[in-house]
This record gives sequence, C-alpha cells and structure tokens, in this order.
Amino acid sequence: PGYARESGECDHDNDQIHPQSTEIMCNGIDDNCNGLEDDAPSADLITTTANITNVLCNGQKDGQISLDIVGGLPPYSVEWTNGMLGTSISGLSTGLYGAKITDFGGCVHITDYFEIKATSSLQSTVISITKASCLGMDDGAITIAHNTDHPPFSYAWSNGDTTMNLNNASQGIYSVTITDNLGCTSILSGLNLESQLSLKGILKSKKNPLCHLQSNGSIEFEGSFGHPPYMYSWNTGANGPLLNNVKEGIYHISITDQSGCIFTESVELVAPDSLYAELVDIVPIQCFGDKNGQITTKPVGGTPPYYYLWNFGARVDDISELSAGNYELNLTDVNGCIAVPLKVKLTNPELISNIIDTIIPSSCSMSFDGLITIKTSGGFPPYHYVWNHTLIDTSTLSNLKSGIYGFTGYDANQCKFSLQNIFLPSQNIEIPIQIYNKDINQCHDDSLNQIWINVDSRHPPFDYNWSVGKQYFKSINLDSLINLSGGLYNVTVTDHIGCVGISDSVHFKEIDPITYNIDNIINNVCPQDSAGSISLSASGSFPIQQIIWNDDPSLTGNTLSNLPNGIYQAFIQDSGGCNVTTHEITISSNAEIDIKSAIVHDVDKQGSGSICIEIISDATPYHILWDNGQKSLCVQNLKAGYYRCTITDGLGCEFQYSFIVESLSG
Repeated sequence: PGYARESGECDHDNDQIHPQSTEIMCNGIDDNCNGLEDDAPSADLITTTANITNVLCNGQKDGQISLDIVGGLPPYSVEWTNGMLGTSISGLSTGLYGAKITDFGGCVHITDYFEIKATSSLQSTVISITKASCLGMDDGAITIAHNTDHPPFSYAWSNGDTTMNLNNASQGIYSVTITDNLGCTSILSGLNLESQLSLKGILKSKKNPLCHLQSNGSIEFEGSFGHPPYMYSWNTGANGPLLNNVKEGIYHISITDQSGCIFTESVELVAPDSLYAELVDIVPIQCFGDKNGQITTKPVGGTPPYYYLWNFGARVDDISELSAGNYELNLTDVNGCIAVPLKVKLTNPELISNIIDTIIPSSCSMSFDGLITIKTSGGFPPYHYVWNHTLIDTSTLSNLKSGIYGFTGYDANQCKFSLQNIFLPSQNIEIPIQIYNKDINQCHDDSLNQIWINVDSRHPPFDYNWSVGKQYFKSINLDSLINLSGGLYNVTVTDHIGCVGISDSVHFKEIDPITYNIDNIINNVCPQDSAGSISLSASGSFPIQQIIWNDDPSLTGNTLSNLPNGIYQAFIQDSGGCNVTTHEITISSNAEIDIKSAIVHDVDKQGSGSICIEIISDATPYHILWDNGQKSLCVQNLKAGYYRCTITDGLGCEFQYSFIVESLSG
C-alpha cells in the first residue's frame, strides 16, 4: 500500500500508481503514493506585474506589454492569447491580452487580461451639406464636427481646401482628413455635394471616323433638365449641338442654360488603328528557277473583315508556289480604308555553277594517280558530291585512272547540280626499252637472226606485242624473238598501269633470193625421141656456182639437150652457199596414137583368124604395115601366132603393136 497525508489522495486500486511512478509537481497531491514531500507546493507562487504602453492613435499598432515575473522556478515560458511568445510583446493594436506562464518546474500561472487603449480617439461627423445652386456653380458647402481632444487640428479636403468647413464648392464627391496634435487622423469620405438644378447634356449620337486620320466623325449633344434656351460651345471653336467632320481625338463641350448653369462633358472619338499589311514571313525560293517561294502576311489595324488583292490576281492573305519576281498586296477593310501597298521582291538564289579547277592527268592509261578538283559557286553551301565512280563526298577526287568522270551534287537546300563527261587524260609516259639484235642470215630463206629487249618498268605483267604479229604476256622485263628472216622489226610494250613503250626498229638486211628463168624448152616430136632440150638462166646475191639436174652429177649446166620425154628439175647453188630448186620442167612430145583392136582366133587350125584395128589420133595420114606385108586395117585368114603392126602417123612417128591369134578347137 502507498502513503498519503490525507485520506483519498492515493488510488490504491490503480496498478499504475506505485512509489516508482512519476510525481506531478506543483499540484499538492502525492501522485505516486510514496509518502514523500515531493508533492509539496512551491513556497513562492508566481506573480506578475504588467507595464503597458497604449497605442497613440486609434487604429494604429504601436502598443506594448512587458511582464515582470516573480516566484516559481525560472526560467519561464510565456504564451500570449494572440499567439505571441515572450515576456514582452509589441506592435499591438487596442484590445485585451492575456498570458500563460509556465515555470521550470512545470507550474502554470494564468494572468488576468491587460487592456491596450488609444491615447487619442479622434472622431468626426458631417453636420450638413448645402447643395450648389446648379451644375457648374460653386456655391455649395459642407459643414463637419469632431471632438476637441489634443488640439490644434488641421484639415485636408480632396479639392485642396484646408478649412474646417468647405465653402464655395461645386457639385461633386468630396473627402476630408482631420489631423490632431498627436498626428492622429479621422477621415470623412464619399461626401456627395449635389446641385439644386441638374443641367445635363444628353449624347444623342456619336460616329467614330471610319479610317485612321480621316475627318468623318461626328458628335451630337442635346441640353436637358435646365432652363432653355441652351448654348453649346466646343473646344474646336464650333458652336451648336452637332460637331461634324472631325477626326479621332477628345472633344469637350460646354452647355450653358438661361440661368447660367453649365454642363461640361468630354467625348472621345476613336478611329481604327492605321491599316497596313504586315509582312509576317518570307520563305525564299529554294533553288534557282523553282516555284516554291511563300509570302505570309497579316492585316493590322482597320476594321475586319479584310479584302486582299495581289498584283497577279490572288485574293488571299498568304501566297505560295511563287517564282522570282515582284509581288504587291493591296489591302482594304470593310470600311473601304486602303492600306499602303505591301511590296515584296522574291529573288532566285544564285545559279549553281561548277568549273573544273584542276586536272592532273594519270601517268598512264591504267595508273591510278590522276586528280580532278571541282570549284562550285552559287546556291547555298555546303555542297555535296556524288561521283559516278565512288561514294566519296568530295570536290577533289584523287587516285584516278584515265577515263570519263562525272558527278551529281546538291547544296544545303537540296538543289541539284551536275557536271558530266569530264575527261581525265593520260600522260602516257613512255616505257624505256633497250633493244639488241644479231644479224646472221646469209641466204634469202635463212631465219637465223635474233632480237632481245630489256624493259625499264616496275609494273608487271607486261604485254609484248611484236610488229610481226606475235604477242606475249610476261611478268619479267625481258623478251626476245629468234629465227628471224630479213625485214623491219619493233615491239610495243604495255605494262600493268597502261604505260606504253615502242622500241626502236631493227632492220635486218634482206638477201636477194636466187632467181631463175627458163629461157627455152624444146620438146620431142615423137614419144620415143631423145631430141628435147632445156635452157635456163639464174642470178642471186652471189655468183652462181653450180646447176645440177635431177640430182644427177652428169647432168649439169644451164642447158640440157638430147633429152627424152620426162620431168626435169635443177638444183641451183651460188658461191655463198645459197641454193634454190626450180620447179618441175616437163619435156613432152605428141601423144601416142590410140588403137582399138578386134581379134578373131583361128578355129581348128583352118586359117580362119583375123585382126582388125581402129586408129584414134589426129596425126593423119596414117601408114600401116603388118609384118606379113599387108597394109590394111584388117588382116584375115590368119593362123594362130604372133603378129606385129607398124603404124606411121602423119608426123612420121612410128608405133608398133603386137597381137596374138590363138588356136581354138571347133
């Protein structure tokens, strides 16, 4: 059980209350029932003294409160009813303020409320307002009153008057500020001083000018609520209720009635802003000769709707698909106001041109060391190039062989340009060729001569094309020809890069051949004759040394005689060892006669055989002699045996023929 000085202090049924629980200070109760005196109240209770500074003028915020705190356990925490903290607060307006003070021991003290008052409470009121006799007259008055604390007082009326009461005032709304000796003020505002007679001018019509700076506006007023007749006076010097033919501006009218009351008013005539076509944007022509220019405009000022007319007939504000030229827009608004024509000039970009700035020929037809440089102007750089032979985008194309080149390009606006059929020539640098030869032919038909060459080039393989029609492809710098006869020889050499060299010509002496002529041929008359002869003459580069016929050492010389029919051929040799064999030469005679024979053989040895012949020959007449002495074509009554016939033709040639008659049994 816990301890307590007074019955009922401890709640013995609460498990949370025990001597180790927290003691709440300053409440005079043994909260934890430990029987100790830690619940004893503070010997010095908290007390406060307030130092108050009132506001100077009602409505201001310059009041202050400062507390002096005694008792309790400092330091103190002070919280005011307006939310401010601390023992001193300032910037206060009139009103009641209280504070809650908590000391270090947690004891709380609530102060009484402290009042902030105003040192000066200046109050004012309107006593009377005397109307002006009429609008425009300044015989009205306003009378006021206020409390008289803190004199002297000053007055500031909205019309500049500084007296307490306002006199000689015309119709209007007034206000006054009253200030006492402390600088406190009281304001009376919205004081409406009216006139007894309300002369008014009624605006009957107002017509603004139709166009900027035009003078076709008008204003018309009519006097009312006064004593007619009325007089009208305008600031332009015009008189009368209607002001006509004026431009934009502010116009003042003064209307006076018979009683002298005056009404004034200002009227502003507003004309449309100056009408003009504003050039919003120009899209230039992209490429020379294109029709893709654009002009964008915007109407400014005037009165919509607007009407457009371009010098080529278009009736819209924005135009497109334009070529180079001068364009003019005439703009009109609904009132017929005309703007100054808008003039726009579209020009073509400079025509793109290309020139060949540099050409360096290739060394040879197949060498890749040529160069082409193009210089482009006009259009809109940068320029791009698409060559026929490569995808490289460049104005200088190098490592080229001889040939035809071209390109198509475009500038920054995608405008195309092209240059084709650019011929890159070849310098055709000649290949040096050293040529050597050996001339050893002795006779016309000899083919013993030789030629060999050495080529000075580092670009194999080589094409050796000889003048005699022979062609060789080799990877070495040497070539030769052998077994050559007399004549003129040279070689054309082409290397791998197309360089060409032509050698000097080599002339081998051409030895005259041995020529011969058959001077005379005598043929035999009869086939069996040996009276034929052949005569020939021969010559050559060397003297003729010997002539041998038919390879027979016994038949030599230029002339052969006593020749039977036959074929003869001479081997001719000169002193240089050269030789030639003639064509075949024929010794002939008249042809032998041709016969047909019919033989009837002897039967049973009765002498019944016969021989008949038929001579076929043109060598007539013929003489026939049989070995039995008969001279006819037919011989009869022949027994078996051998028979010979000699026929002599008209040329005296004899031909003998033998026949056999056989013996047959019957």
